[in-house]
Amino acid sequence: MYVIGIVHPSLQADWDNQLADIVNNSFRRSCWSLALCWMIFACVHGYGGPVNWFLSLRVWKFLARISYAIYLFHSLVQLTTASAAVAPVYFSVKTLFASFVTDLVYTVAWAMIACIAVEEPVFTLQRIFLHDAFKSQPRLKENKIKPASGAEGDEIKDIEKLNRML
Repeated sequence: MYVIGIVHPSLQADWDNQLADIVNNSFRRSCWSLALCWMIFACVHGYGGPVNWFLSLRVWKFLARISYAIYLFHSLVQLTTASAAVAPVYFSVKTLFASFVTDLVYTVAWAMIACIAVEEPVFTLQRIFLHDAFKSQPRLKENKIKPASGAEGDEIKDIEKLNRML
């Protein structure tokens, strides 16, 4: 609705509604983040349907890890390649494209090495050592305290209060 009502008309050549432009520019990012929050909330609570299925595919886990590693390494690679230049670099499309491709290849290579050499062993150790911590523990409500035989009336009332609290 938003795209049909605001965005499409505002892209036309004869558009001249400053109030709609102000409202659009003011609330666009807030509405987008609220829509994303609602989608995440719906997926976490089981109302995502096909969106949840699609976003839960295993390929996204790998892409998330590699993209984060690329984010971590890209500035180091760019700094290294820029520092290694022995002659001034003049702008042209060929040099810019060559610089982009080499930086991309080096960054992805370092990111893959980091994912394989660092992340996977850490996740394996985490699964080994924390395996028991993620098993479900019995609930406290199931373990009710029973009064001992021959207990006094006041003690029984205290134990019943404890059982209700659990």
